[in-house]
Amino acid sequence: MIIVAIITSIPVLGATWAILATSEAELSDLVPSKKGDGYTLVGWRDLLRNESSGLESQATVHSGTAVQVLGYMMAADSRSANDELVHEFILLPDAGNLLHPAHRFGDQMIAVHLQPSDPIKFATRSLVWASGRLRTETGNPVGPKPLYHLDAARAKTARRDEIPKFFK
Repeated sequence: MIIVAIITSIPVLGATWAILATSEAELSDLVPSKKGDGYTLVGWRDLLRNESSGLESQATVHSGTAVQVLGYMMAADSRSANDELVHEFILLPDAGNLLHPAHRFGDQMIAVHLQPSDPIKFATRSLVWASGRLRTETGNPVGPKPLYHLDAARAKTARRDEIPKFFK
């Protein structure tokens, strides 16, 4: 019996370890507690839409607003490789983990379009600050296409210890 218990527990322990070792902090529920440097600091909840009416009534960001967002860098297309200089990427509030990729819902994705003079080294699932002029699109909030874009954006890597400085 002991051998059977050990053999059956190995996959469970392995899966648990894989999830815990590759998980990152979830940013979806964070509420901005400070003003950004010349930008409106945006929490991911501010971008949620319901399917029938576009931006929810409590939304605080609108198209054309200069915003700063904290999120996880993901490939905009399958050709992006780690350490490659890129001018575009997708920003998400969740990095996913080894066994479960991050969800990609339209109202929880921001396509970041960097200024031509400011590429960034791509590192999948890395925490980054992105700032720029927000552009919104209509579409399905749970669809696979980003409903937000940051144009003429700038991006820089972020540290986990910055999260409590700017969010509650």
